Amino acid sequence: MLDKQKQLLILIAGNGGQGISLMSNVLAYAGFSENLEVKIVPQIFSKSQTDERVYTIGFSNESDFPFFSSQFDIIVLCSREQVERFPVYTNLLKKDTGLCIYNSSLINNLGREQACLFPTDIPTIGVDASKIALSAGNIKVFNMVMLGALTSVMKIISDNSVIESIKQNLPSIPRKFLSLNLSAYYKGRKPGNRE
Repeated sequence: MLDKQKQLLILIAGNGGQGISLMSNVLAYAGFSENLEVKIVPQIFSKSQTDERVYTIGFSNESDFPFFSSQFDIIVLCSREQVERFPVYTNLLKKDTGLCIYNSSLINNLGREQACLFPTDIPTIGVDASKIALSAGNIKVFNMVMLGALTSVMKIISDNSVIESIKQNLPSIPRKFLSLNLSAYYKGRKPGNRE
């Protein structure tokens, strides 16, 4: 994706614990290992029940690239709250080239009226991440499923860089959890797991 443009801007949004933070950090470190310039800005908005997490990540081949933009190449929506705001996020996508990746497992839980709010003219990739994570062995690895789907469309970060980044960001976890995260990542990369 960077062949045709000088930078790639991604927004990752979710709610809750550390999954979105881990996913964003793994992606950023993988970019560093590919010798890309990477800028990452985390935002955490506290609510009474859960935290909303939004990460902006920029990748470039140039050392000094303008980072702040209201238009993103890719937006990744990981939680129900974020998927419900899909129409708002579409305004943040680059016109004609923007792509939204979302956890389609969450759409089944939306009411019919909310499901109809999804614009049909926006390129989207639905990933049944929660279901895939459960089949991998644990719902908590849905973030790695989403990461796999994201990196497969980015095409600027190799699997080896992501795998090493996962290992670096999860250095003290038991081996079985590392293999669980890696399995979820690979399942997210499979085109057959997308809508």
